[in-house]
Amino acid sequence: MATVMKFDTLSWAKKLEKAGVPSQQAEVQVELVFQAVDDNTSTKQDLCKAEGRIEVKLKEIELSIKEVEANLELKIKQVELSLKEVESKLELSLKEVESKLELSLKEVKSKLELTIEEVESRLELKIEALRREVMLTIEKVKGAINTQIAKWVLGVSAIQTTVLVYFMRTLH
Repeated sequence: MATVMKFDTLSWAKKLEKAGVPSQQAEVQVELVFQAVDDNTSTKQDLCKAEGRIEVKLKEIELSIKEVEANLELKIKQVELSLKEVESKLELSLKEVESKLELSLKEVKSKLELTIEEVESRLELKIEALRREVMLTIEKVKGAINTQIAKWVLGVSAIQTTVLVYFMRTLH
């Protein structure tokens, strides 16, 4: 780096010579020290260049960050759309299931009502058959009772007649 520094090499070399360092050795020492300092010292120009490179890198990083943010926002919107789509599909599926369930319940209810009607009809037929059977049995029992009563009446009448005949004979 060839830079202009506020460093008086001549005055330093003269001070070394006054201290007893030979002239040529003093010049070489001052030159080496100046070169070491110059090689390891940044100038305003060096700092401006470095600052420019840093600013370029910062701009690149800012652009990268904006790109990442844009991509993330896009992905978030895609995920939100996907979630809305899934939610819509779930709602439709739920409505379908509810519909099917309602239809199934109506079918079950209808089948149960038909089964109940069939059972009621069969029970009514059985009840009517039992009623007829009971009526026939009652009629038979009435007939049997009437027959028994008639036999008793005839028997009692026969006994009365016999008693009367007996009394009449005995009385004559």
